[in-house]
Amino acid sequence: MCFICSGRNRKVFEMLYEMISKVGDKFVFYEDLLLLLDMVVFGGVKSDLLLLDYELHWKSIDFIYNLFESNKLAIPVIMIGGPDLPVDAQVGKWISENEFRYDTQNLHYLIPLFRKIFSAEKSDELKKLMPDSKKTSAASNEFRLRERPLRNLMESFRKNADMPPSIYNLLIFLYKRHGKEVSIDEILSYLNQNHSSGMFCRKSAYSYIARLRKCIKSSPFCDIELMRTRTGYYKLFLR
Repeated sequence: MCFICSGRNRKVFEMLYEMISKVGDKFVFYEDLLLLLDMVVFGGVKSDLLLLDYELHWKSIDFIYNLFESNKLAIPVIMIGGPDLPVDAQVGKWISENEFRYDTQNLHYLIPLFRKIFSAEKSDELKKLMPDSKKTSAASNEFRLRERPLRNLMESFRKNADMPPSIYNLLIFLYKRHGKEVSIDEILSYLNQNHSSGMFCRKSAYSYIARLRKCIKSSPFCDIELMRTRTGYYKLFLR
């Protein structure tokens, strides 16, 4: 595997790589995130996993995923040095976030590697190289607000037997545009592009929206709301 890393302290990622790598793996480090993204997206640098410094890069995560998606890349990304979670919760978060962002369910092969990364990150050797975690309360609160809806979506909707894949895919489409108005024509275009028959009409689109809203309403742990903002326009809100 090729591990591409970026952060404040190269030694942290070098030691992390030494603790998790196998024969034949490759380590690449960039101090500049934009240079990293330019080389991966446009420079032909192959990457199997991005390891990024949470404190330095957490605000860029949406931009990174959107850039990869727009260039038809699906490179898993994990943040090192974020808020403490138990091992199962942390590994599950890394898996579910990447699966959700890339609309896939085939990343469970990474669980053993993610467990190794978790163990390495918590080791005394690595902690000595990492700066004290003095996150501001604002940053911590924003992280929780950003992560809570994603976890609830994954846990509530993927486990909801009443939600067919087509409705779940519509949820993903709207979630990636949350906070922005989406027209019924955009939704109709999405449904036709992602269905073999491509024969959806506006009435079908409204029916799908109604079914999705019903699923959202029936979920007791849901932290999202799909509202009609004006005639023919909808917006997904994160509470």
